[in-house]
Formats: sequence, C-alpha cells, structure tokens
Amino acid sequence: MKATIGSGEALKGAAVNSTVTVPESTYLNQNAPNPFTDETTIEYSLDESVGTATLCIYNMSGKQLRSYDLFERGNSKITLSGGELDAGLYMYSLVSDGLLIGTKQMILTD
Repeated sequence: MKATIGSGEALKGAAVNSTVTVPESTYLNQNAPNPFTDETTIEYSLDESVGTATLCIYNMSGKQLRSYDLFERGNSKITLSGGELDAGLYMYSLVSDGLLIGTKQMILTD
C-alpha cells in the first residue's frame, strides 16, 4: 500500500511530501458509531515492524487537541468518551514512525 504524505502544520514530526511503502497491515478505520454522543471506538492496526505510533485528534482549524501513544501491535482499538470534547466536527490521524497513515473525520453531537 502506498501512502502519499501531504504538508500540514498540525502533523508535527510526520513526513511531508513523500511517497513511501506502508505495510498493508498498518491502517486506520472510521470510528463507530459516527456521529456519536457518549463514546466512539476507533479501530486501527499496526504492523509488528512499527516502532512508534500515535493517534492525534484535531479540531477543524488543525489544532491538535489530544494525542494518544499506541503500544499494541496488530488489530486494536481506542475508545473516546464524548465528554472529553465539545460537540463538533473533528479529524483524527494515525501517525506511525513519523509517517501519516490516514486521517478520518468524526462528529460529536450533544
């Protein structure tokens, strides 16, 4: 699987304007449920070869609001509580070994 990395200030430390080969076993899924009120789950998978991985939550202005270090390899998930953020539209990204794996959007409702 090829991942093209675009520029973006919010992804500090991630590779910019590069094309790299990322193992197919490293990916980010859409959160469920979406939209959500109480909690949502984000599933992801990290290849055994991954050194470091982080899931970052951003507002629509690109400001990073949360960052979660991910330690489990293989298929895993993280659950977010609706009480952690205000209602609105957010983006979340998976960064693995400094490379942007994927970005998705989620909606938190009142």
